[in-house]
Amino acid sequence: MVVRRLRLALTGAVALILATGLALIGWLDQINFQRTHSELLSSRMMVQGDDLRHWIESGLDLGLPPAQLAALPAQMAARVANDPDLLGIRLLDQRSQTQLLAGNPAATAAAAVAATTPLPLSNGAGRELRRSSNHYLLQQTLHNSFGQAVGQLLLSYDRRSADAPLTAMAQALLRYGLVTLLLSWLLLLPLLRWQLRQPFSSDLHHPIVCHRHLLLPLLLLIGGGMLLYSILNLQQFRSSLEPTLHHKAQALAAGQGELFTQLLERGIEADEWRGIEPLFTQLQEENSDISYLLLTDSAGQVVRAVGTLPTAAASHFVAVATNAANRPLATLPLGDHYATHQRIGGAAAPVGWIQLGQHRDYIDQQVARIQWDLLTVLLVTLLIAFELLLFVLVLLARQPLSVAATPITAESDSRASATSLPLIRWPFFLLIFAEALSVSFLPLYAQQFDPAIAWLSPTLLSGLPISLFMLVWAISMPFAGSISDQIGRRRAFALGSLIAAAGLVATASVSHFWSLLLWRGVTALGYSLVFVTAQGYVVDQSPPQQRTAGMAMFLAAFFGGSLCGAAMGGIVAERLGYAPLFTLAALLALLAAGVALTLLEERQQQRAVPPPLRWQPLRQLLQNRRFLALTLLAAVPAKLILTGVLYYAMPLYLVSLTLDGGDVGRAIMSYGLAMILFSPLVGRFADRWGGRDRFVVAGTLLAALSLLLLPLEGGIGIVVGAVLLLGLAQAISVAPQLVLVLEVSREDAAALGAGTLIGIFRLLERGGSVLGPLLVALLVTEVGFADTFRLLSLYLLLSTLLLGWLWRQREPTAVAVDDQHD
Repeated sequence: MVVRRLRLALTGAVALILATGLALIGWLDQINFQRTHSELLSSRMMVQGDDLRHWIESGLDLGLPPAQLAALPAQMAARVANDPDLLGIRLLDQRSQTQLLAGNPAATAAAAVAATTPLPLSNGAGRELRRSSNHYLLQQTLHNSFGQAVGQLLLSYDRRSADAPLTAMAQALLRYGLVTLLLSWLLLLPLLRWQLRQPFSSDLHHPIVCHRHLLLPLLLLIGGGMLLYSILNLQQFRSSLEPTLHHKAQALAAGQGELFTQLLERGIEADEWRGIEPLFTQLQEENSDISYLLLTDSAGQVVRAVGTLPTAAASHFVAVATNAANRPLATLPLGDHYATHQRIGGAAAPVGWIQLGQHRDYIDQQVARIQWDLLTVLLVTLLIAFELLLFVLVLLARQPLSVAATPITAESDSRASATSLPLIRWPFFLLIFAEALSVSFLPLYAQQFDPAIAWLSPTLLSGLPISLFMLVWAISMPFAGSISDQIGRRRAFALGSLIAAAGLVATASVSHFWSLLLWRGVTALGYSLVFVTAQGYVVDQSPPQQRTAGMAMFLAAFFGGSLCGAAMGGIVAERLGYAPLFTLAALLALLAAGVALTLLEERQQQRAVPPPLRWQPLRQLLQNRRFLALTLLAAVPAKLILTGVLYYAMPLYLVSLTLDGGDVGRAIMSYGLAMILFSPLVGRFADRWGGRDRFVVAGTLLAALSLLLLPLEGGIGIVVGAVLLLGLAQAISVAPQLVLVLEVSREDAAALGAGTLIGIFRLLERGGSVLGPLLVALLVTEVGFADTFRLLSLYLLLSTLLLGWLWRQREPTAVAVDDQHD
């Protein structure tokens, strides 16, 4: 019965996680494909409209109104004929009266009426692109030589035909998703049946047993399914994008071919054509996918060229020119290019050819834009899957899984009671994940509001929400601990989550800067209460000899949630905007509150009453040279760099490098990844080797080096490497700090109480968190990002040297520290 229930629960959890992950990947793929498709489609439309507009305005410069341009009707008709998605072209005068019309009159008129939704254009000067359910409408304003508007040019497109690749992509994503789910389901059922038949040890109730027998295979199944789905999607992305790319090239080539053909019909021979290179150069600059654009004569010899020609181009041009029966407009593969050619002149005796090349790397670049997003989603989904599956297994591991298990004894009963501890992990992970969603864009969000304070720069103001959050968090922690003790862990966790949810949902709808500060402060209150309560729950539910492992679990959930939130926040905010992310975060906080109320257990603990805080022991602590040196020269700088550089400066710096929100999230995610990977190792080595002060010094020096790497040229790769190094540095320097504090302040701890001493240390340490964004914002305003990073690196170097000098003034007395303090 229990095995069946476990199988059903795991099947449901895996199906839910995999379906959610596949849906997220599919959504990202569709959004990215739609963005790329829209860029190419709007560029293709503007090519047609710009060519006609230039043709008409050149006639206006000669004093000829559009109606008197004899070649214009043929130009318009030819473009409608050459573009299967173009329904018609309409030329309007100043009074919006139709002067010329090509194509389907009814469809063109319908598009002009129905297309009301404006769409963004990369270069929208004098242009407007609108859409309806069935049409796209590009509106070009015509100007005379004095810059006066004299009319409009309307191009109507069939949206259903133009967006056919989008429909095909969506259908393929759905089809591949269902196939992946089916295959995963077929593998999951025998996997669970086989795994649950394996013999279990008598320690069934410990989650590590479940991890060994079930977690890893299930994670591999989820990861494999998502990887398969991503590969299929990328292949579909490429095959669906190529036709859109070719249609754009053909529209551009056809437009230039018509231009030169009309010059011939007006009696202007090819040897009289001027300004071809500037025209081609302008076209190449306006269309990043075009690698070369040239004009060949009737024999295929290059006459004018812009760009870099591919290998074997000359023979290709000759082959095109010598084949008189060749299609007048076609796209063919040419090495690592797609080559589009358009005939100029009559079919019997063409005067020449327009040759246009698109590098195949353009599609690779578009695919690369989403590969990192997909890998990020895969990593985040696996981390979430690990937390959720572990949570499910912990719930079900509280009952025997097999009759083969050893009967529960008094000793095993204490280990079963140990499964209450991991119950806090999932709701705590959810809450940290919810708050971290905004880490990668909060300074950018704050910059949207103008509080109109003349003596404070916008850069400095954008750091205030982070500083205020850290200040409220630090100040409220003692009160939060008292509330948690009084009302119990379960209710305190739920209350903190509800307060955080209220702050997050209000942050999504703020209208001015001061409201943003207010609700960030409210969110910090809830965050503080949850943070303190989670630590208190670990203390309550774990015996002293297992408390280090309990705190390691707490930190793993904290860094895992921070990593996932930072990574996903940047990716999703880039596509949905900032406000929906705060709303999503509020929903996750509410879910955390519900889980906590439902499942967390209370355990009454006999807590020692801390001695009252007296001035004499406090003054003695503040005169402890090593305590102050460690706090002010190591702990405070570490927090200052964390909040000032990573949380505040990093989003603004990467945006200044024209990188997107996904890159911001990945950069910040790298810090959490390094902390997760290296913190346990550092703690183990520091306990084994001793010399924790050397770890602090070495880590701070590495942090200084990481800041020097940030301003180097190299794009997102250098930034991610620098942040990874910063995470490693912080793991090396921060992990041993608390143990060192207890070592150098043993007498003070006896007088004040260990908890009070640690609280004072944490309060002083949080001062760096508060000052970090403000100090970095001030430096960025005065000297820019690069010099700010260099100055902070110098600050870390000087503080490390001073710490080392003060630490070595007198050899420390070796003091044993209980394992529970680690």
